[in-house]
Amino acid sequence: MKVRIMVIVFHKGKRIVKDFTEQPRAGQEYVKKLKKVGAKAHLVTYNRPFWPPEEDDMHLAGEGMIWCPYCRAWRWYGRPKYRDNAELMTDPWFMNIFHAQEIKVCLWCWTSEQDWYVRQMNGLWDTVGSKKRSRRRRR
Repeated sequence: MKVRIMVIVFHKGKRIVKDFTEQPRAGQEYVKKLKKVGAKAHLVTYNRPFWPPEEDDMHLAGEGMIWCPYCRAWRWYGRPKYRDNAELMTDPWFMNIFHAQEIKVCLWCWTSEQDWYVRQMNGLWDTVGSKKRSRRRRR
């Protein structure tokens, strides 16, 4: 299975996503070039999550930040904005669903806090989506 590599850039308040799945090295060079210019850019790998850093790097995490395994960084997770007239099965349409259910997402790569790897790496099993299922038998 190919590793899906994307470069996410924030320019003038807009989120721009470029696919570099076919050329991962070109994606790394593109991010370096953008950062030299001063742009906000980050490389995201979607199919291969990365485990959190060692205890030495814990000082980089601010209070309330969560480790994003796909961005490979400490990120803020927040509720996405609602967008009117979102086309069916597009990214804004999915973000509207997360907005309606009050599910927080990574503000860079839009991975939800309900993701298995996010929960596993941050120990969120008890805090996120902790509604217990009733074990009573239905009649």
